[in-house]
Amino acid sequence: MKSRIILTAIWLLAFAFGVGIIESYLHIRDEQGIRILLAEDRIACMRPLLVLYGAYISGILAFWYLRPFRPSPSDKVERVRFRLAIACTLAFNAPILYLVAQWHVTGGTTQGVLADVRTAVTWAALASFLVGPVNLYYFGMKPRS
Repeated sequence: MKSRIILTAIWLLAFAFGVGIIESYLHIRDEQGIRILLAEDRIACMRPLLVLYGAYISGILAFWYLRPFRPSPSDKVERVRFRLAIACTLAFNAPILYLVAQWHVTGGTTQGVLADVRTAVTWAALASFLVGPVNLYYFGMKPRS
């Protein structure tokens, strides 16, 4: 149970950091004193991120209640699966947050915040094989009695 809480917390924190990064652009100005992101563009930038994380987090939360798979046969197998799930989750979320935070990382991009968010979501769609099956199985597994 503790491992599911940790994985769920990683997903929720990654989502919160992504939203926080986008919100931070509302308060940052470039060299000319122009805001990086205008308030009226906030929703357009957040929508792709909300859709992306909404799909994964809703699936994770649904599997907290619906567990169709048998429990793992041993504690050793459970530890290996947990490590694999953590590695895949971090390998998926870290590049997304990096791409969303491009302006902070590089000191400014020529594309703009919305383009950076779209790039992150495109990358996530291509890399979904990392976390889709892992989340389905790991969160869908019944706890051991």
